[in-house]
Order: sequence, then C-alpha cells, then structure tokens
Amino acid sequence: MSDRRVVFGKRADGTLGVFVSPVGIDAFTATDDQLLLNISSKIPQLILLGAVASSQSVPLGVGRAPYVFLTNRQSMGTVPGYGALDGPVRPSPNFAYGAPTGFAYADVASDGSAMSVSVPGGNRVAYAVYNIPFS
Repeated sequence: MSDRRVVFGKRADGTLGVFVSPVGIDAFTATDDQLLLNISSKIPQLILLGAVASSQSVPLGVGRAPYVFLTNRQSMGTVPGYGALDGPVRPSPNFAYGAPTGFAYADVASDGSAMSVSVPGGNRVAYAVYNIPFS
C-alpha cells in the first residue's frame, strides 16, 4: 500500500498542484486518470475553438470529458434596428431573433475522444472546449 496518497506541490512529472489517489496508488507517480482529485490549474484553459454549420462529430483526444460551451450564430434581420446583422447568440438558440428549428447541443464522449455537435437547421454553431481543472 502506498504512503503517498496526497501530494501538495510538485509530483514526479513536475506538475504543481494538489493530488489525491485511491488506496494502493502512489499520488506522486500516478497518471492523471488514476487520481481521485487533480487540482493543477486555477483557471480553465481553452483547448479547442471552432464552428460547424451542420451536425457532425468533432475529434477531441483530450483524455477525459471537457467543458463545452456552444453559441449559435443566427440572423437578427427580423428584429427592428438590427438590419442584416448575423452574430453569436446566447442562449443557444435565442427565440427573440426568430423561430429556430431546435436547440444546439453536444454529446461529449466520457473518455474525451470526441463530441457530436447537433446543429438546428439553418444555424451555425460555434464551440469552445475547455479543460477541467478540478476533476
């Protein structure tokens, strides 16, 4: 049984943070996926940014499920005063700017390998993928 189930500071790989492992695993040398708690960043970091115009799968390859934020891009041409403005809209979609045909959403694989982005007809969806600092 390991004596180092909790590490505050630097681990064997040089990562700084707070790390907790399950019984029988050394937190000092464990891989990230073996840890119960891994606090190695105070701030979520953007790891992927993109946009899709139709429903599709987007490869991620991040090792665990990340945070994903979706933003529709819709025309606001039907709203007085906006003309032909087309831009990001929150929530995704926003019913104030027309009648969307559905909601944008992403199904993210639990292992972080990919996400399937569903795009409502006639819209474009921008996505921002962030790591998870507290797992």
